[in-house]
Amino acid sequence: MVVKNLLEHKANNNADKFFEEIKRFLPHLRGYIAQRLHIEERKGTIRKNFYKPDDILDEVILEIYNKISQECTEDKLKQELFRAAINKLNSIAKREVKGKISFDDLLDQEIQEMEEKITVNAEGEIVLTEDLDDISYHQQDYDPKYIFVDNDIERNLLPLLDKKVSEELSESQRNAFWKLYNIIPAQSKTIIELHVFAGLSSEEIASILEVRQEKVSSVISSFTGKLKNLSK
Repeated sequence: MVVKNLLEHKANNNADKFFEEIKRFLPHLRGYIAQRLHIEERKGTIRKNFYKPDDILDEVILEIYNKISQECTEDKLKQELFRAAINKLNSIAKREVKGKISFDDLLDQEIQEMEEKITVNAEGEIVLTEDLDDISYHQQDYDPKYIFVDNDIERNLLPLLDKKVSEELSESQRNAFWKLYNIIPAQSKTIIELHVFAGLSSEEIASILEVRQEKVSSVISSFTGKLKNLSK
């Protein structure tokens, strides 16, 4: 029904109605865009208050407006919207993959690195192996006093720890919590953000990012497992 309405709006050259229909259909999309921009601003990757969620959302919808067809289904529409948003956000944050290395290939490397190079010890502390330089991480960069912390992100991630409020974490657990979040590789973090902030399933994320569902599930499982170890 949504796609039918969108096609009718496009046929009538009514872009305003088209935009309104999509925003009602997928309200989480704007929230995901806003959260991603907020994260990149706090990290210093992009200029603060320079990019507006609504502007990016409009660009994404315009892209869909120009290419929607009779073959589109609601599931495909949802995937195309998130895929377009991710592409634009990655471009803005200057995190495009250089050369011809695919997201899928990078993800294979990251999954192995997360398992082999990022661990949680018996005391609930993050332990990084010495060869993290191989993936452009530097252990000394993650001293707790420099860790990026955001209460909104924390509120979304804490349910994965079976924690209801951040105050339930000790100071050392909280430092370790944010240390882990900050060192998650870029492609894997995209998966975590889509899962946590956009509420997408592993199947939906796999389709949007065009990777196997098992890889998406592996990233989510590895990350949540490490988080839970922090709260013991």
